[in-house]
Amino acid sequence: MNNAILDYKYALMGNTAVTETTNENETPISYTAAGLKILTDSLEELEEVLPGLLERSREDNIDINNIIGKIKAFTNNKGASIGAIVLPNVYLSLLTEYGITIKEDGPKISVNGITYDDFGVTREQLANGLEGLRKQDIISSLITMATDNAKERLVAKLGLNKHALGVVANLTALGVPIKTSLLLINNPMIQDIYSEALNKKDKLDQGVPAITKGLLSF
Repeated sequence: MNNAILDYKYALMGNTAVTETTNENETPISYTAAGLKILTDSLEELEEVLPGLLERSREDNIDINNIIGKIKAFTNNKGASIGAIVLPNVYLSLLTEYGITIKEDGPKISVNGITYDDFGVTREQLANGLEGLRKQDIISSLITMATDNAKERLVAKLGLNKHALGVVANLTALGVPIKTSLLLINNPMIQDIYSEALNKKDKLDQGVPAITKGLLSF
């Protein structure tokens, strides 16, 4: 059985579907390293359109030994949670494999005239009708981000937290471009909701769903 499993692994890893690509500008799946380039590039673009984001993520001239530096370090690391992206990756991969779509009476996500309701897509569905990055490359980058957050601190710089990271993972699985997802999460109203929900004065205070529902009812 072990020999058979080894043969299967050789067959899967050597399959031309993952060792070759029809796009000369892309690296084949088997040779694509897990990295942060997708997110660091997105951060640079977001900083251009969201001036406050650049100021929020600045870490220059920070002394880790004083109280301000300690607060900055704590804030930039407290939202990290690798489980918030690794666990969704398991079920989102299955939804993609089986081409699951959201039911007609289910919640529909529509951005720039595109309705995102199909987990079966394998790439970003862009507003111009073209396809963007492989969504699994994006999720892989999100996993790397959560793993290396103590060093890179991208979770806070991108305005993410445990809850927001799961939201971005699900949006990515539906084909929503990563830049669109990050812009949504960094909307001032969304950030205010997270700030209130994640910094409760009492453990029974409202969470993200309840606060959001209350705002939508106005």
